[in-house]
Amino acid sequence: MRCLSNFLAIALVVLAPWAITCLPLAARVACVVAAGLLGLFVWIWGLLRRWRSIKPAQALGCISVGEKTLVSVAASMWVAIASYSAQVSICPTILIYTVCGLVAAGPLVLTLCWCRPVRQDAEAVRVRALLLVMVVVSMMCARPARRFAGGEGCPAIRDVSVTTREARAATAWVHHHIASEAAPFTDTALDTLNRGFAHCGGMANLLDKILKASGIESRIVHFENGHRIHTLVEYREGTASWLLADPQNNILGVDYGNVSGWALLTRPPLAEPPASWNGYLKLYIYFPRDGYRLVTSENVQEFYPHEM
Repeated sequence: MRCLSNFLAIALVVLAPWAITCLPLAARVACVVAAGLLGLFVWIWGLLRRWRSIKPAQALGCISVGEKTLVSVAASMWVAIASYSAQVSICPTILIYTVCGLVAAGPLVLTLCWCRPVRQDAEAVRVRALLLVMVVVSMMCARPARRFAGGEGCPAIRDVSVTTREARAATAWVHHHIASEAAPFTDTALDTLNRGFAHCGGMANLLDKILKASGIESRIVHFENGHRIHTLVEYREGTASWLLADPQNNILGVDYGNVSGWALLTRPPLAEPPASWNGYLKLYIYFPRDGYRLVTSENVQEFYPHEM
């Protein structure tokens, strides 16, 4: 019976964060906040009752429920919410997962340190260790900026690509059909198409998928200057060099001397670039497996081999 209980607890803690992703953003936030407060209350209440030797068995049960809830909440915060944010996604992946692991491990480690009967129960220690490993693995499956991964195969997006066929027409289509308004940062390309409005990230994501559906090589890029981020698309359409496309403002790098993201940062274009492209200091390129990677003078050859 205890083995079954441990198995169900681990399954719930690992699966719950992914189940929450099926809910709208507001519901995800509400679930995480409510579960976090509830788990913290039950966990602390159990620790206090155990410390005062009030019904030790019930106290240990409360501690177990509370800590598992808090671990699930820690995973949910990353899996269901934070992994979509551009500001989070451009952080080094090792830093992201280190913080997530420490947050997830916190309740388990504190319980083992403060509650001696739990620490002496070898099976409880093994279950907690297994739980921690599975939660961290679950977190690592949630790659940064997951909303940018996939979507070009959706029938609705493919239908749009049939009418645009090339980069200029696709950029203009997104500009004229998607209003520039704030939208949930969890929106996928299909969400943006159905919603009809988005900021630069959602618009760039939709353009990227339309280009891919048209057979045009493209990728999503971030410009950043410390407090401001702008998301654009780079594409290659019959040329070896990458070119910028900005669906939010309906402008293309081909009109400014075939400028790419790296060229915009390192050398002046042939024509004065639009104001929305000025003032950025860093360039990140999105890759589905790795999230965002910072482009520097040391690795630029990897991303722009034809510009060096």
